Amino acid sequence: MLNDFITSEDMPVVELPESYKFDLGLEEEWEIDARENNQRNAESIDIEKNEQVAEHEVEVSSIDKPGKMSEHEQPVVSTPPHAKKAFHERHHFEFAVIVMGGAALAFNAGFVNGCTFQLGGTFVSHITGATTRAGVSLGIHDYDAFAIYFFLISCFIFGAFISGYMMRQETFQLGREYGPLFLIGSALFALDCLTVYYAPDTDLYFYFAAMGCGLQNGLTTKYSGSIIRTTHMTGAGTDIGLVLGRIAQGDTKEKWKLFVLIPLLLMFMLGGLTSVFAVRRFGKLSLLINVFLFLSIGVAYSLVVGQELHIPFWRALFGLYVVAEKKAKKAIKQVVRTVKTPTTATTEVTSSEGEVAMVPTN
Repeated sequence: MLNDFITSEDMPVVELPESYKFDLGLEEEWEIDARENNQRNAESIDIEKNEQVAEHEVEVSSIDKPGKMSEHEQPVVSTPPHAKKAFHERHHFEFAVIVMGGAALAFNAGFVNGCTFQLGGTFVSHITGATTRAGVSLGIHDYDAFAIYFFLISCFIFGAFISGYMMRQETFQLGREYGPLFLIGSALFALDCLTVYYAPDTDLYFYFAAMGCGLQNGLTTKYSGSIIRTTHMTGAGTDIGLVLGRIAQGDTKEKWKLFVLIPLLLMFMLGGLTSVFAVRRFGKLSLLINVFLFLSIGVAYSLVVGQELHIPFWRALFGLYVVAEKKAKKAIKQVVRTVKTPTTATTEVTSSEGEVAMVPTN
């Protein structure tokens, strides 16, 4: 009954592969992230418990039977089947998408950052320096400069606000509705290009570029417990140092993160390098490359999603498959609510005066 209701012509439902299938039950989408995090936490807890049990058995055996233990006396630690492989090893394709997509976005941010710096002497892909400059400007009573940096910071935050408003989940998962955000970001970068060409003496193009970078930075914020930022490399550099320090200690569990973070760092640098030649060759029009680059990343992602979810490309790009999912969820909730509504049996009773009434039957 539910399947017939949901798969009707006026309420399409997307059929997903098992590895990326959405839950169309009563649970909300954010519970998918909670279950993944709980599973990873359970895996780490199980491994720690097994290690503690093994250490305890070794200590007990060494006390009861001094000397070297034979092979049959060695403690056996059983690892849960789902904990034998790390998260990135169980999701090869998704891991490849996050590496290539993150590297492309980092290149894009490095490129636009290099262009705005060469054209106007201001970085827009992060707000650390702008925040410091705003404080210094306020201290030396340069209120015009303070207003510029304050609006730059506000625009970056507003771009991230757009991502947060349109995308409730902060953890990356292949199949989520990033397509519309790529379209909005491309429009912001296009406004940036138009303003730098037609109004180069104003600061408007800084604001649009910062807004686009803020939106981009909110696209992929977390993957398998690792924070991923694509418009500034402070976090990536810190995480690379942390992972290398743990590897030096002999802990290689997070070595896989280097395959995500190092490409981000290198591609961001390559984007800045490429911006030098672009500005020399095209001048103000160099930011037009940024528009096509960001839009191309969104188109490529939508093609991958369309292939994986077996839906048309345009639906993936505009996020229309999410609308179908929400309709299906609403239909399921309505049907379940109807099924759960108790029905009361009634009996027709005629009084001595001839009046008819419906009396509930016990």
